[in-house]
Formats: sequence, structure tokens, C-alpha cells
Amino acid sequence: MTVGQIVERFGIENVSESVKTSFENNNIDSERIIVHVIEPNDDRIKISDLKKFVYRSIYYEKSTNDSLVLEVSGYDELPFIVFRWDVRPDEVYGWGVGFDAVPDAKQLMLFEKESLYNLELVNRPPLVASSDFNNKRVTIQPSTINIKNPNSMESGIAPIFNPMNALQSTSQKISEIEQRINETYYTDLFRMLLNYGQSNMTATEVNEKVAEKLQQLGSVVERINGSLDLVFNRILPICLRVGLLPEPPAILQNQPIKVDYISMLNQAQKASEVNSIIQFVSTLESMASVQPNIINMLNYDSVVKEMQERMGVPPTIVKTDQQIQEMEQAQAQAQQQQEQMQQMQAYANGAKTLSQTNLDNNNVLGQLSQQMGNNG
Repeated sequence: MTVGQIVERFGIENVSESVKTSFENNNIDSERIIVHVIEPNDDRIKISDLKKFVYRSIYYEKSTNDSLVLEVSGYDELPFIVFRWDVRPDEVYGWGVGFDAVPDAKQLMLFEKESLYNLELVNRPPLVASSDFNNKRVTIQPSTINIKNPNSMESGIAPIFNPMNALQSTSQKISEIEQRINETYYTDLFRMLLNYGQSNMTATEVNEKVAEKLQQLGSVVERINGSLDLVFNRILPICLRVGLLPEPPAILQNQPIKVDYISMLNQAQKASEVNSIIQFVSTLESMASVQPNIINMLNYDSVVKEMQERMGVPPTIVKTDQQIQEMEQAQAQAQQQQEQMQQMQAYANGAKTLSQTNLDNNNVLGQLSQQMGNNG
């Protein structure tokens, strides 16, 4: 920061003597190194005013011998987000595809330079002239005429060599390098997503190719979503503190909130997961034709819920667990009532049949009735 910026930001009374002197001498454009540290607010530094904060913020001037502290404050949430494409063991900083593309990018710049050189050779090739033009002025400007001796057997003026072959080879190499860079940045995946439904490939072919690429990007998408969760966890409390959002109802207070991301890449990943679920269910149902008991392993309720979440279907379309339980209880109660009615009907039919039965001694029922009467 410049001396003028430091004084404006932190006040003349808080800066070092070196900054004060430069400012008083109107040397406001001279620069100093200012370090901003944001770290967890642990017990290593005990400042009473910072106890309520989760993170502490410290500005200090590094250019002074004693590293003068300019400002101490704090944050309730982590105030910055770092997106990392990949994480490698024993490395603090993340790793991105840009690092992988650096060698090809450098090579591409060299060949682009070579291509311009070859293009200049095509447009302005080195020439060779016959001896007829010795000590004569020769011009290669447009619409000019160079007079040649008609009795000479020599060819006049011509390029020394044909540079088109070199230009074509260089252009081909540039295309190969650009293709490698596009593959490094997964350009083909995003192009497929953008042109979905517009290509000659079927939906199944597109889904298979996208699923193949997303297997490589699955962990990347999860890391990006995790970082976006931190953004959401920072923005929402700020909006609540400044009154941009109403106070949440009691049922939602202190409850975790799950953010559903609907970007093109997230939707493609979810669609790939849906295809995997469909393939698994179809495979299991096919196996059930040989081994029927295997279908008992499949929880269709969970299948519906997982597909509903990944396909982005509105939750109102699928019944809740409570609604399903109430419906199953009603169905069980209706079934029980139907069985009772069937039993009562069977009893009534039996009583009717019994009342119309002849009780003479020619059948078993009559003999049994006669015997019970004698015993009485």
C-alpha cells in the first residue's frame, strides 16, 4: 500500500513513524508492505474484545522492525473462500488443470511465433533473380513491372523455396497442441453439455460420454460445492444480522440447511447418478427372473426418493414418510374391515344353512341333536 492509502485506511495516529514522516513530507506515493492475517481466534493471542469472534483479523506493517500492528478485529464466519480443483498429499495449496496445461501453453506460444514467421515467408519470400537484373532496380511491389531480357534462358525472379510446407506443418502442430489444452480443461465435456439435444448423438450416447467424464470430475464438483457451502454460511448470517431476511421460525432455528446447487455441471452429475440407479434397478429386476427372492433386497421407497432428489423433481410430487405411513395404516384398516365383513358374511351364511337343515335321524346332524336332547 502507498503511504497515502495507509494513512487514509488506518489513521495517522496508528501508523509507524516512518509512514508519518513520509506523509508529512508529502511523499504519499511511496509504498510499504502491509500484511493482513486472518486465522482462528484461539488462545495464542488473548484480546478481550475479540472473544466473541470465531476468527481474528490483524493488519500489521511488515516494513518496520517491530512489525507495528495497525488494526485488530474479528469475524463471526470465515470471510474468504478458496476454491481448489485438486488436493495433493503433503501440499498446502491446491492444484488446478492450469498447472497441467502450462507446458502445452508455452509450446503453443513458440509455434504461434514460428507460424507468424512462416506466414511472413509466404507473403514476402526471399527471391533469386537471374543475371539479367544485375545492376538493375528490381521491385516486388503490387502492379509494378520488371523488364526481362527476352533472349535470356534464365527464369527471371522467383522464390528461393516454397515456405507453404513449413506453414502447413506448423498449423497442424498448433491444432494438436490446442486440442491437448482443450482436453486438459475438459472443454469437450462442457461442449457436450451446452449442445445437449443438438448433436447427432443419441441421449444414451451423450449420457455415457458425460458419465465417463464426470467420473473424473466427481471429487472436483464436491469440493466446489463444499466451498460454496462456506459462501452460503457467510452470506446468510450477514443478511440476518442486517435485517435483510426475516427471523426464521422456531422450527428452523439452529437447524442445518442443505443447499441444492442447480448449475449445469451439478445437474449433469445428478443425471449420471440417476442413470446408474436405473441400470442397477433394471439389472436387479432381470436377475429376479432367475432368483425371485433377490428382489426383496431392493427398497423401492428409497429408489424413488433418491431419483426425485437427483432429478430435481418438486418435493410436493412425492409423498412424505408421514403421508405414506398414514396411507398404509388406512389401507391396513380397510383390509381388516373387509376381512371382518367376509367372516361375518360366512357366519351368517352358515347360520342360515344350519337353520334350514332337516334334523331327522337320517343324517349326522339329526342324530347329534337327538343325542344332545337325550343327555339333557
